[in-house]
Amino acid sequence: MKNMIKIFVTLVLFISLPAQAAQLPDFSELAEAHSNAVVSINSTRVVKGGQQARPQFQGPGADQFNDMFERFFGPQPHYDGPDYNAQSLGSGFFISTEGYIITNYHVIREADTVVIGMVDGSELEAEILGVDPTSDIALLKVAANKDYEILEFGSSDDLKVGAWVLAIGSPFGFDYSVTQGIVSAKGRGLHTDKYIPFIQTDVAINPGSSGGPLLNLEGQVVGVNAQIISRSGGYLGMSFAIPSDVVKDVVAQLLEDGKVQRGYLGVAFQDVDKDLADSFGLKQPKGALVAEIMSDGPAEKAGFKPGDVIVEFDGKKVDSASDLPHLVGFTKPGTKVKTEVIRNGKKKTLTVEIGELESGEPIAAKVQEEEGESNIIGFDVREMNEEETRKMGEKGVVISKVFRDTPAGRSGLRAGDVILTLNNKPIDTVTEFKQAIAKIKEGDTVPVLMQRPSGGQRFIALKITD
Repeated sequence: MKNMIKIFVTLVLFISLPAQAAQLPDFSELAEAHSNAVVSINSTRVVKGGQQARPQFQGPGADQFNDMFERFFGPQPHYDGPDYNAQSLGSGFFISTEGYIITNYHVIREADTVVIGMVDGSELEAEILGVDPTSDIALLKVAANKDYEILEFGSSDDLKVGAWVLAIGSPFGFDYSVTQGIVSAKGRGLHTDKYIPFIQTDVAINPGSSGGPLLNLEGQVVGVNAQIISRSGGYLGMSFAIPSDVVKDVVAQLLEDGKVQRGYLGVAFQDVDKDLADSFGLKQPKGALVAEIMSDGPAEKAGFKPGDVIVEFDGKKVDSASDLPHLVGFTKPGTKVKTEVIRNGKKKTLTVEIGELESGEPIAAKVQEEEGESNIIGFDVREMNEEETRKMGEKGVVISKVFRDTPAGRSGLRAGDVILTLNNKPIDTVTEFKQAIAKIKEGDTVPVLMQRPSGGQRFIALKITD
């Protein structure tokens, strides 16, 4: 009898295996049909003596790896040998037979040349047509060819948590690698990219995968692979993609205007926890709590007040503070939007005309250098405005221009960086900056304490040469 039961159980399991297997997707046809539209990207920049080279791989985990390396081994010395070419690797994909290619901005940042690797082994030199550092999207252009395989966009808004997705790219230079997984979450706000509602997946992504497509089972692009969260610099089970709906909007603006406009509301806000929800008369700890109103901004003109809890923006629910930046950011400036807030425990509707967000970084290729007559150190500055001072929490001056083939141009400084000290002297005004550089002479090595708008102070040594 026991043997009969064992045989019966074995037969049931055997019969059920094909049914279970049939429920799992077969990615082979998907990979075969769409890999030809994916390209590898090799960007090159000239590293001059006295300049620190960027890492070989620009992409997911690279920043964490370099930060960890410096924590253990200290800041790395600048390269003082002859000029050489530094390369970085990434991925991209065709969206048109006109030769348009999408990748991540960080893949081609500061590049002097960009070479596209095709599936047949051929190479094409690409033009950087437009970039948007905020969304980390770059649009490249090669010669048109009717034979290009292209990818179509799907709707990231329609993408469901738990859905199967496929990534194609060149992790660590291994071209046309295919990895699969599911959508883990949507609308993720990362502290480094508040304006992007990232798609979180468990698809294996590594340095070199950046800029490659994330596909749904219909072969449509639902995201552009961009980031991971990792202590080691390698994949640890979480990866993040820029939603296709964001990418489509950015690309359309780059093609039409050569730049990207983002909406500006003019408030500082925070999450609502349980205690705050109770104190504001909210049934649930949801929404974005307005902590500060920017002077003469759209929110102030519309009648917003500190203590308002924004729960709906343009018909879309605001469940947490991380929902608000991308909703505002991707609203066209000048649009009038109805916003629902809770004030003193009661709902109130405010109509606000969205302003335009001033970008902290110019939207152009090779943004850090300009031609023209330079001063001895190679950059010009301007005064910080009130908003920049508030955000940075520091006094200083903002770099307005960095000139090519100068100490600053070779150091990696770029427009938008804030100079805090020059030659160990605090610099709060343009006048102090001019007084400081007047005392610098050829042959000096000048320490500069700078801070990026995204945070993080560091010293850079400028070697003053003819």
